[in-house]
Amino acid sequence: MTNPATYLLRPETVQALLDRHHLTHQAFADTLGLSRSYWSALFHRRRALTPSVRRTLLDSPVLRGLDEALLWDVERDEPLPEDLHAALASRA
Repeated sequence: MTNPATYLLRPETVQALLDRHHLTHQAFADTLGLSRSYWSALFHRRRALTPSVRRTLLDSPVLRGLDEALLWDVERDEPLPEDLHAALASRA
């Protein structure tokens, strides 16, 4: 059993697309339905992308059609130690 993956935005890709479309971060956050502060935390990789935010990004007209590998990094956590795995399994 492994811990879930963490998805972090690739800001350089997004910034290039925002520049190309002449969009500010506030305008882009508005189109995504996100607050400016939440968008800033995502953009600066202080918060991980949730599944719903990843879907919203993929559906946005600015990012639509881009490969996910260009939009975010996936950090896979290490497998749980065997003794912790057993302890978690016994709770189920």
